[in-house]
Amino acid sequence: MVNKEETYMRIIKLAARAYASWNKFIESLFPQPPNPLEQKIYTLNSPKEPDLATMIQELKNTGHQDLVEKILSRPPKVLVGFLYDLSEPGELIYDTYGYTFQKAQECPNITVEDFSTDALTVNDIIAREKPDKIIIVTAKRRQRPPGIYTAQTTLQATQENPAEMLRASLEGSLDIDALLDALRVLAPGRIISIIEYEPPEDATQGLKEQLIQVINKILQEECQK
Repeated sequence: MVNKEETYMRIIKLAARAYASWNKFIESLFPQPPNPLEQKIYTLNSPKEPDLATMIQELKNTGHQDLVEKILSRPPKVLVGFLYDLSEPGELIYDTYGYTFQKAQECPNITVEDFSTDALTVNDIIAREKPDKIIIVTAKRRQRPPGIYTAQTTLQATQENPAEMLRASLEGSLDIDALLDALRVLAPGRIISIIEYEPPEDATQGLKEQLIQVINKILQEECQK
């Protein structure tokens, strides 16, 4: 036989359940407004980085006009690398390297380097110099009419096996394509200007003057004394 106390407790539990269900039903009909603090947190705008013009203006406003002018007037740093092997076309590139190295002594913003090494060393040179512009001069047979060819490429990050992309350069290849493949792994995003000498089949000396003319034009355009 159920006593009065047990009956009373059952009534209380049933009433509590009924109240909870009713309260939940009412809340579904009239949703509560969001917590003001939470609403403020979730609707805050992310701070935007100031653009270059804003940063320059702020520096000027704080009395750093001289610093702004110095930064804006800094000449671009140019890195010219020469890639050559032990061949007749390679000898021409090497001679042009020596010529350019001497001429660039008059241009403090131009650095001339020997890129005839592995990609890791070339990447270290780029990291050390922090150039604004990179130019690579080399010889490459691509079945074109003999001459001087210029191109520009952006080193796109590769999805291929990085070790395979590095392998040829690290094993001693001094080919421009092998170097660029490796730099896609080591320095993705870099823009490289390439000057390629396509040698004739029988001789290399016939185009030496053309290559020197191209180098002189680069020095004239890029040199900031």
